Amino acid sequence: PMSAASENVVPTKAAPNWGPALTVFGAGLAFLLLAFAESWRLLFESWGSSETYSHGYLVAPVSVWLVWRMRAQLAAMTPSASLGGLVVLLAALLLWAAGEIADVNVVRYVAVVVMIPGLVWLCLGTPVARAIAFPLGFLLCMIPAGEGLVPWLMEGTADATIFALQLSGIP
Repeated sequence: PMSAASENVVPTKAAPNWGPALTVFGAGLAFLLLAFAESWRLLFESWGSSETYSHGYLVAPVSVWLVWRMRAQLAAMTPSASLGGLVVLLAALLLWAAGEIADVNVVRYVAVVVMIPGLVWLCLGTPVARAIAFPLGFLLCMIPAGEGLVPWLMEGTADATIFALQLSGIP
């Protein structure tokens, strides 16, 4: 006979086994970091050589922290491989090759950074990639691009300020 205490126990579903998926992801990440080490080195150097892009050092740790905050939600999910991630990885590889051929660093930077969400999607699956889409997208903030926009943005800001002052009647 069951006791009153055992009747109130709700069976829990066993947590999905993340071990193999995270092992494959970790190995894949290590491979990407080593295989494209020169691009990563140049990316790091660009952060150190420009105050404009020095925030790049903080982007990956913040992204990891954002994922860490979701660990309870993620632990309830079941990781599974997804071929969509392979498509992203292959596209990023082609983009990197184009950047290498054209000798355009920013193209290589975009490619190596995009490889990480592709690897997550490949190794952990669509539901997990969707759940952490913001931290994965936030990684794009590591890319030192847009310096050519600064003069245009400054001009636009000045024009908007003058327009606002004219509307307010301030000479």
